[in-house]
Amino acid sequence: MVFIRYIVILFLMKPVFGIGLKALEVPQTGLLISLSGAGIGSGLAVELNPANIEHKQSCISFSNNKWLGDLSGSKISYLQSRNKFKHYFSFEFLSIDDIELRNDQPSDNPLGYVESNWVAFDYVGNIPNNLDIDLGYKIKLNYSKLYTSRYYGYSFDFGIKKNILNNLDLGFVIKNFGVEYNGSESENIQPTAGIGISYSLNLDKNYFKGFNFLFDVLDVDSQQILRLGAKINFPYVGIHIGSSFSENYRDIAYGLSFKYDNFELIIGNLNHENSILGSPVSLEFSYFLK
Repeated sequence: MVFIRYIVILFLMKPVFGIGLKALEVPQTGLLISLSGAGIGSGLAVELNPANIEHKQSCISFSNNKWLGDLSGSKISYLQSRNKFKHYFSFEFLSIDDIELRNDQPSDNPLGYVESNWVAFDYVGNIPNNLDIDLGYKIKLNYSKLYTSRYYGYSFDFGIKKNILNNLDLGFVIKNFGVEYNGSESENIQPTAGIGISYSLNLDKNYFKGFNFLFDVLDVDSQQILRLGAKINFPYVGIHIGSSFSENYRDIAYGLSFKYDNFELIIGNLNHENSILGSPVSLEFSYFLK
């Protein structure tokens, strides 16, 4: 398990691994985990596409997360959506403090324990326009530490969303234009691109409120990840399911949401083929501002 932790931590600190670990970039919210990260064209989450901020209500959110390899952390965010210019701020972190420190000689007991931390700050804004299209951008700053190694960097995302039929939306995003630094060394982050289609139907029935069907295709290092998701809405309760798959990776995700008045609670869980890594779980609480 210690070896698995090292793999996950290095993945956090230096995103240059192959498609298998790239597919495991699990967002730190219950909604995104429960949909396996699907929804570029849905308007559901600004983390997937900055242009989605045009469809979000002002809210404060907090999530408690268990990631891969026993890493755990939290995310807090604030979204202001009361005028033409919309703003989203978030702070998130993951950490672990019991990584065994050993030398080259085998022994039953470690020399000690070290910790690893990863923190990130996001800002998302919209771009008002008269083109009948949603535009948005994201700026991300990150910092990570493992023992004596420290990494930091920045990246930019840009997204577009367009309604093409009554209930059908199309989204496009390009992510991770940026640089990672390790002391005096630097490395460009490999950008990724994605396109998504969302079919949404909102109803006002006593027993059924509608659904969202989601389909995304992402290009990561010239390889494709397909993502499917569905959100079925009942009064007070929503059922979420999603899946991601590529040539050498597959997962299944599910969750529940409970909404009453201005409060919402979302529980998300993701299971993948490599059970040794563990299953990401998130509990997300949101309060919507009037």
